[in-house]
Formats: sequence, C-alpha cells, structure tokens
Amino acid sequence: MDDAPLMKPPSSGGGGVASTATQNVLGLFHLVVSLGLMLAIDKLLQYAFAAASIKFPGALFGMFCTFSVLVILDNIVPVAATSLMDFFQPAFLFIQRWLPLFYVPSLVVLPLSVEIFILLLGSRSASLEACQI
Repeated sequence: MDDAPLMKPPSSGGGGVASTATQNVLGLFHLVVSLGLMLAIDKLLQYAFAAASIKFPGALFGMFCTFSVLVILDNIVPVAATSLMDFFQPAFLFIQRWLPLFYVPSLVVLPLSVEIFILLLGSRSASLEACQI
C-alpha cells in the first residue's frame, strides 16, 4: 500500500495565503483569456462568413475545425493536442457549468421556478403554523 500523503504538507515559507491568492488570480486570468479567445474566434468566424455572404453557421464551422485540428494534432504530436485541451479547459468547464443559463430560455424554466417557489412558501407557512400550535 502506498504511504504517500494525499495532500502536500504546507511549505515552511509562510506564504500559503499569498500563493493561494496568486493562484486564484492566475486561474481567473486563465479563464478570462481562454474564454475570451473562444469568443473572439467565434465573432471572427461570424464576421468572415457574413462578409463572404455564406449562409453556413460560423460556429458549426469552428467546431468542425477545432475537432479536425485536435484529431490531427493527436495523431502527429499528442503532447500538443493535450496542451491545447489543457489551455482551454477552464473555458470548457465554465461553459459546461453555466450551459443551462446560456441556452435554456427563461420562459421555459419560469413555470417550474414559480411552482417550486409556491411549494417552498407553502411548506414554510405550514411549518410556521405547526410551530404556533
């Protein structure tokens, strides 16, 4: 059985809080850069397709190009494909986490939200009445 600790012990330098804050700032900067680059490429493709009067969606072409580049890189230089995926990983996770907010219309979710809100209010008032009895 491996006796290696699950977590590294804190360094004796005493800069744990500063290094954590620095890592958080760098992580946020990495997210902004990777997400901004994805959005810039999307806008560039939309503009290029509109300027060329192409009716094909630029986002779909971008997805096809991304897939093709990753497959080619994975066959030729696997480390480059992995590093490219690692660079865009924060943007992928952000989009995956907030996908319902971006793509689900509010009117579709609104009846469910109102129903849950009414149920919560009903259970709250029922518990308040039970406490008063």
